[in-house]
Amino acid sequence: MKIKSIKLADAYGRQVKVLQKKEITRSLGGEHEVLKFQVPVGYLTPRNIVHMEGIEPIYTDTFVMMNPSHPLVKAPAIEGLEDACMLNLRAAAHSVLLGGLQLSRWIDWEEPLEMRADRGWFKLRKAGVLDAVLRSGAMIKVSGVLHHPHDKKFKLIESFKTVRNAPVLQVTLWNYKDEWVAELDIDIKKGVGHWKEVIRNHLTAGKTHPYLVNQLLAWYWGVISFKLEKPAAKPG
Repeated sequence: MKIKSIKLADAYGRQVKVLQKKEITRSLGGEHEVLKFQVPVGYLTPRNIVHMEGIEPIYTDTFVMMNPSHPLVKAPAIEGLEDACMLNLRAAAHSVLLGGLQLSRWIDWEEPLEMRADRGWFKLRKAGVLDAVLRSGAMIKVSGVLHHPHDKKFKLIESFKTVRNAPVLQVTLWNYKDEWVAELDIDIKKGVGHWKEVIRNHLTAGKTHPYLVNQLLAWYWGVISFKLEKPAAKPG
């Protein structure tokens, strides 16, 4: 086994010192080199990379993700998971353009009707968001039957998801008389490369952890709603 120290980027472009181990496997129909990674405490381990003869290892999208459930991982100035979720939703909505206007401009962020660690319900500041979504092509229509309004008297109108790669912002529109509400949540789409196993193992009671969403937004969308930190452990 050969071991060397390398540096990989985290979701925000910061370098993390990682140990790379190279060993031989004979379990894949031949003799192949396998690269394994050992990351510092507080991070999640990237996938192993199998080196096939004549093909160089591909490091694309191999980044070091902080472990959202580790006690050392913190989001400075954020009091709880609902606050973190709000920042994710607002930043994602700000990057979705509907006819030249950000989706976030339609949303009343000041007084959420309801917030959870993985979604939020908000009043719409102005009319026309449904037409804007339909005209823009920035989102596709999907089923909203698994979603629920913040108030039972509201009826489902339509639900949409962004067309870009994961993570995926979903906007579900609800209406009662002249009141319009947008339910926003961010899904971690299946098949996000080598992170799908990591993602499946880091859900909290069926709710997507906002720290996980934050890092995926930063890496895949280039949207940084806040930065996670891993403070050094105190001596003793």
